[in-house]
Amino acid sequence: MYNLLMLVERSVVNEFVSRIEESVAVLPTIESEREIKIILGQRADNKMWMPVGGSVEEEDAFPLDALKREWSEETGSSLHDCIQLSGRQRLLVYPANDPTHWGYLYYGRFIGSELPQPKEGSELIRLKAFGPEEIYLLLKHYETSLYRPDLNHRVLVMWAFSMSDEFYLNTGKRSKYDNSLEKF
Repeated sequence: MYNLLMLVERSVVNEFVSRIEESVAVLPTIESEREIKIILGQRADNKMWMPVGGSVEEEDAFPLDALKREWSEETGSSLHDCIQLSGRQRLLVYPANDPTHWGYLYYGRFIGSELPQPKEGSELIRLKAFGPEEIYLLLKHYETSLYRPDLNHRVLVMWAFSMSDEFYLNTGKRSKYDNSLEKF
């Protein structure tokens, strides 16, 4: 009886694990004394904005390997040359009620001299740095401005709240993101 239970449990676990889809994305920032901006990519097919990233594929040993590959595929540049990862990352389950979709969200600081231009034929047509007011507009009109609004709205709200908290802790002042987030 015990062996039968183990077989059933193992088949249920294997079935669940085989359905898991993983994705990765990065939210790099450009920081100045006045504000913190976030870099997003605009999709070629629908002109919506999203963090640079994509699916974790079988050949990717780790999610970070997938992120490096996706950044290179989309921008034609090396992740290492453009972004200093902060070591902070979040694991997101989306949609919230379906544990078979996982997203690894990495944070970092843009260290390149200028934003790379996406490669010809990639999913993205351009990269842009968004300030607090622009982030607010994206969040306000997320269904028509963000690709995968079910996921990316939550990602940007979480990011903006963390930037607001970090800004306050470092300066003792309210961030521009505080005003942008009052309705969210």
